[in-house]
Amino acid sequence: MLAVTFGFTYWVANFNNRNPTPIDGTWDLIQVEPQNLTAQVPKTIFFEYNRASMTVFKTSEGMYATHHFEVDSKSHQVQMWEKWEGKGAEIFLGNYTLTDPELTLNGTWQGVGALILRLHRRR
Repeated sequence: MLAVTFGFTYWVANFNNRNPTPIDGTWDLIQVEPQNLTAQVPKTIFFEYNRASMTVFKTSEGMYATHHFEVDSKSHQVQMWEKWEGKGAEIFLGNYTLTDPELTLNGTWQGVGALILRLHRRR
């Protein structure tokens, strides 16, 4: 009985909640266009491999916020929402370009207009 419980828990924690995307990983901000929006965007973005559709933003003050994201790898579209799994208000809608070790997000950020984020993959 204990082995079955352990096995099920291990499966849920390590396999059931995965939905890998091409942009999974930890990304540090290296450039924002336009530059006057620098204070409004996170300094680090975590696209979580082990938690399907979960992204975490880290601000320059060290605060963390969990959000929901979805990626269409065929059209290179990415969307982010305010709440993980509950979605809520849309934070970002745009496209991504991945040229490892850099990720470029080009789209609308929190309704303020066009934005380009250049991010560098943290190893």
